[in-house]
Amino acid sequence: AWLAYAKEQAIGCLEIELGHADGCDIVQDSHTAGIMMAYVREDARGLGVGTAILHQALNWASLQGCQRCAVDWEPMNPPANRFWHTWFNPVCYSLMRWIDERLVAHGGEMPS
Repeated sequence: AWLAYAKEQAIGCLEIELGHADGCDIVQDSHTAGIMMAYVREDARGLGVGTAILHQALNWASLQGCQRCAVDWEPMNPPANRFWHTWFNPVCYSLMRWIDERLVAHGGEMPS
């Protein structure tokens, strides 16, 4: 995990894992790193913080023998969508539908 600080305050973070690209089920092998989490504080966005910690993490993963990196993000998050599209090319698109467990437990009707 990498943390970015400015004036002793954390302003960004990124976690990367080797050989376990949990963010993408299609691209998983021992030579693929997976970004598990990334965040830059809103007031620090656009300053290169995310880019700096991403490059540090990718350099580290490369030194560990990784040849690829996978990341999963929500396109409905505009800042994340812009950032990840700058550095990554999509290899798959997916759609997930979450069904509220309360509906299943109550025969399709929301409990009151």
